Amino acid sequence: KGRVFLLWRPDPGPRAPPRAPTRSPKGPPDAIIDLMEQPLTLLFSILIVAAVFSTKLSSRFGLPVLIAFIGIGILVGSDVLNLFYFDDASLTKRIADLLLVFILFDGGFRTTRRELKAVAGPSLSLATAGVALTALVLGLLIHFIAGFDLPRSLMIASIISSTDAAAVMLITRQHPIEGRLASTLNVESAANDPMAILLTLAFVGSLAGGSRGPALVALDLAWQFSGGLLVGFLVAEASAFLFDRLDSENRGYYYVLVVGLVLLAYGLAGLLRANGIIAVFFMGYRLGNAEFAGKRGVSNFLEGIAAFGNVALFLMLGLLAFPSKFAGVWKEGVAIAAIMILVARPLAVLACTLPFRYSLKERLFLSWGGIKGAVPIVLATYPAASGLDPEGRVFNIIFFAVLISC
Repeated sequence: KGRVFLLWRPDPGPRAPPRAPTRSPKGPPDAIIDLMEQPLTLLFSILIVAAVFSTKLSSRFGLPVLIAFIGIGILVGSDVLNLFYFDDASLTKRIADLLLVFILFDGGFRTTRRELKAVAGPSLSLATAGVALTALVLGLLIHFIAGFDLPRSLMIASIISSTDAAAVMLITRQHPIEGRLASTLNVESAANDPMAILLTLAFVGSLAGGSRGPALVALDLAWQFSGGLLVGFLVAEASAFLFDRLDSENRGYYYVLVVGLVLLAYGLAGLLRANGIIAVFFMGYRLGNAEFAGKRGVSNFLEGIAAFGNVALFLMLGLLAFPSKFAGVWKEGVAIAAIMILVARPLAVLACTLPFRYSLKERLFLSWGGIKGAVPIVLATYPAASGLDPEGRVFNIIFFAVLISC
């Protein structure tokens, strides 16, 4: 069946009789899957190389590189070349969470103390009140314009209300901008996931008949932030101590240590029901502003890990997309994206930045710099998991709107 074997391998014992190729209603024939088992690594490596070199093309034409990554994933996915059949939203969520951990840690690691002090107020205001206001305005307009019922409209708006750290940080690095604006967008995008997740869970629970009261939601949100900050602070202090005590001639051990410590912060936050994203971002911030042994090498290593994470994340999201299904949702997707970009997000930014000294041009940039990306697409799988989106209509609307936003 086209398999490639090693020159020698242990005897696997008796083999099961071959089965006849069958076609799954959602995937390619088993014979094709068998043929692709061995070349899978080769194909994925080609995708990685193509994605890296697509950055040169995207820079030449001013196209965000994440669009190129998603485009490559769509091209080789199920609806176009059909080299990969991939429709596992649950697996996507688990892999995306792991990749986002290192992307956000690297973002915090490169945020200086002076930058954070300058933008803490507006960033946290946008990450909390801004997300809620965006969801409210967008949900009401979706209800009146697109004709969805109000709870479902607010659920869709909550899913897409947060900005995406991976997308925002990728673009602010690709096109360096004024420091305060970049820091505001980066810190906001790293801190606004908890509010979007809690709002999404609240509306999904309400539609599924298991909603929690507003008081519990508010307490949960407060602990998500405060618990994440506490875990990030404690693990960062322990990390600096451990790096200084390692004293190894093999610099590779410092890179292994930082991977273990980042996963420790994320896992500990999850165990305490705090927000792991906040924990790793603040841990990265504390560690990046401290002096410890091997810091320069660790910084270079993290940059490579974050770059790989961005490529793999958006390639995977492209593979998860089924463009043929966009034909039935493109009108709703365009309408939602237009309302979000031109009305909901600008109103939220203007309201949340009123107490702070930003010019009108800076406020407009913050409004349109709120790029959507992986997190809204991952959140769009929650309704399906709860039985509220059996045909994937909400997921496809969100995916299409995210592409327009990017």
